[in-house]
Amino acid sequence: MTPLARRASLRFFRRHPGQLLLGIIGIALGVAVIVSIHMTRESARAAFDLTARILTGRATHQVVAGPRGLDEALFARLRTGPGLHRSAPVIDVRVTLPDHEDRRVRLLGVDPIAEATLRPGWGAGIADSDTDAAAGNAGVTALMTEPGTALVSAATAARYRISAGDPLTLRHGGRDVMLTVAAVIDGGDTPWLADDVLLTDIATAQETLAARGRLTRIDVL
Repeated sequence: MTPLARRASLRFFRRHPGQLLLGIIGIALGVAVIVSIHMTRESARAAFDLTARILTGRATHQVVAGPRGLDEALFARLRTGPGLHRSAPVIDVRVTLPDHEDRRVRLLGVDPIAEATLRPGWGAGIADSDTDAAAGNAGVTALMTEPGTALVSAATAARYRISAGDPLTLRHGGRDVMLTVAAVIDGGDTPWLADDVLLTDIATAQETLAARGRLTRIDVL
């Protein structure tokens, strides 16, 4: 800006201080909007990365297929193959909750034993909600020994007002299937269980989805 233009601008703003104030406010608002957009984008990216880590654990590769999924016999072959014993079968499908305004949640079916090799802290922080002091693997044990059971995070349980022992109806492909909440997990202690996820074992997920012998993917480390 030339000295003449600078003097003219200063003279103008002395006569119209309100316009100077509005200009400064406009610049500040513009900067604030840009910063907020950047922060929102970074927060969304961080949340996506966290969810991906929760759902895949330490897996470095995934074996996937088309809409019909994988034959579970493939997992048995991979598991016994050289250097591939660190692998885990997964069923990962969106279902709706007809008793809760048809909200969509993720049904995550896993093999609790195989998952221990891929997810840090697997099984930690689980407590039977009927006994607050209980600890250990009670919830995971229920998944393996009690058909039709699921684990949910404390945040999910609060959102849908459910607790351990409550029935929960799922809808998928026009079918309604009822599961039982085996335990409510304190999400602060269990980074491997995301909100709006119903965690079951593989057999329960296959039964729920009428997909016997099928898998969504195989995680491999």
